[in-house]
Amino acid sequence: MKEEQVYVLDLTAALAYLKDEPGGAQVQELLRERKEKHGTEVHLTAVDYGRAYSSCASEKSREVRDELLKKLQELPVNIVVVNKKISVEAARLHAEHRQSFPAFSDALPCAVALIADGKVVTASPSSFPGLEEELELFRVGL
Repeated sequence: MKEEQVYVLDLTAALAYLKDEPGGAQVQELLRERKEKHGTEVHLTAVDYGRAYSSCASEKSREVRDELLKKLQELPVNIVVVNKKISVEAARLHAEHRQSFPAFSDALPCAVALIADGKVVTASPSSFPGLEEELELFRVGL
């Protein structure tokens, strides 16, 4: 792993960590390592933070819901607010790679990674087909 490497979690990676799903331990290790060596060098878009919050808040068990929301609030990441530059890059990706991005919001972490010359961390085995030449992926849980 390069010391200066930027990592951007997508929603699947964030949820894998939060809900202890496959790949969650790898995300946890990445977060720990990056925080110890660099402060916080892992990013999550504000949109995906909200989507993760919604997913955690939807848990039926109050105990599980409260635990997940606490873990989310303590997530050691930089929250990236979506600005015009990110929006335009995400729109380009969404328009050119519809099969990879069913929803516009799915393109946001990829746009952040491309702008920052970073990697997208994903727990989805089939995300982003056709983007391998344009985008570096760090797949977890496979």
